[in-house]
Amino acid sequence: YFVAISAFTKRELVDVLGVDPKNIYVVPCAVPAHYDSQSKGTARLMQLKQTCHLPEHYLLFVGNQNPRKNLQRLLLAYDKAVGRENFPHHLVIAGEQGWKFNREACLASIKNKDKVHFIGFVSDDDMPALYSGATIFLFPTLYEGFGIPVLEAQMCGTPVLTSNCTSLPEVGGDAAIYVDPYQVEDIALAITQALQNPAALQDLIQKGFENVKRYSWV
Repeated sequence: YFVAISAFTKRELVDVLGVDPKNIYVVPCAVPAHYDSQSKGTARLMQLKQTCHLPEHYLLFVGNQNPRKNLQRLLLAYDKAVGRENFPHHLVIAGEQGWKFNREACLASIKNKDKVHFIGFVSDDDMPALYSGATIFLFPTLYEGFGIPVLEAQMCGTPVLTSNCTSLPEVGGDAAIYVDPYQVEDIALAITQALQNPAALQDLIQKGFENVKRYSWV
């Protein structure tokens, strides 16, 4: 028999539920059609930068703020990276306040808190512009059943740095940078190295466009 499910990848079903892979048929998630690569000069992005007070250069995280999203380690890693290289990129965190995440305590533990921007909920219409304006999409979460933000970022022409565990390597394919989400140093080093290699980021963008073609709602 086959198990059809859209919220989990085959790897997750095998690892978590112990289902024989021969008995699995996965119907994956995909990205809405309005997600696409938008120029950094589009009117929507310019308006979004004004309304959300976005910096000129930023790294982006998108997601509900809860322990699974690993924001504390991400903030520490970003702080380490910017402290070493003093790069101009701020960190923009989009998404609603979740549970068991103390924003104030996390910000108090880093030096570059003035370069971190929690912008809250962003409408789905504005999300493609937000992704497109980012230099790198950072998504080092601890667990994802699928991880659709990875595909959203790739669809918008934004390089992805994400976790090397759960479903994310399967979803991101060869079009992402993978890190150990439990190791702050690993995340920080990957951010630094990525920003130092624009050619590699451009290569990830092209690979991302190819990767998202593997996923469709139809």
